[in-house]
Amino acid sequence: MYERFGKVHEIDGARDPNEIYEDSRKAVLPQVSFLIGPQGAGKTVLGKSLCDRTNMKLLNFPEFVKERKLGSKDDETVTSALIAYLSEELQPRVLLEDFP
Repeated sequence: MYERFGKVHEIDGARDPNEIYEDSRKAVLPQVSFLIGPQGAGKTVLGKSLCDRTNMKLLNFPEFVKERKLGSKDDETVTSALIAYLSEELQPRVLLEDFP
């Protein structure tokens, strides 16, 4: 089931340690954390502060959906778009704000 989301990775441990490390790094990234809470709770302020301190990228989920005109799309389409975006993200650590 997880193969279709690219979450199953086979890494050949008989290769050069540098190659193993790079494959392992790619397998666990991007690292996504979620920041949730009620409106007006300070998620954006907290998220910006955390991202500044931890070298993460802040991604506001409602803005992501709006910018890509995904508001009328089904959950699977939106999730697939988010996964595609994260797989191409250059910064490997993302803080996802306001995820449902």
